[in-house]
Amino acid sequence: MTALDDHRGGHGSLESASLAGAEQALRLQQNAVSQPVRKRLYRLAGQYTATAAFSSIDSRQFDRAEQLLDRTLRLAQLGGDHVTMFRAFNLLAMIGYHRNSPSSSLAAAQAAQRIRATRRDPFLASLAHVRTAIALSAGGDQQTALRSLGYASE
Repeated sequence: MTALDDHRGGHGSLESASLAGAEQALRLQQNAVSQPVRKRLYRLAGQYTATAAFSSIDSRQFDRAEQLLDRTLRLAQLGGDHVTMFRAFNLLAMIGYHRNSPSSSLAAAQAAQRIRATRRDPFLASLAHVRTAIALSAGGDQQTALRSLGYASE
């Protein structure tokens, strides 16, 4: 699906295929007997749903993307998938920027900074700081934006 997205960008068939994958993972989860298997299936469903949300963003269907990202966050939390939670908050920050809503973009970017994955992965931490800097800059707070860029660089 990532290759399809890279080749064609966001479109309805990518979103549909991603959501079908998520539903299949959730159906399999109902039959799972062990907690680790259930968690992996929730993670997979969350990842598929995040891909569908990204496709919706690419198609500029921001309301739809937000609904999908709410679902992504629930599934990622059930699966203990901090990277997918980070991805969801990162995408919510993008939506806030596209909607010219610096406060919602900043809230999502700061939430991404607090995810466990950013404490473990310097690349994700840097990306979260860049998203924060973008939101701060869009809101007119240039000094704090520059400070966030400095943190991203570190």
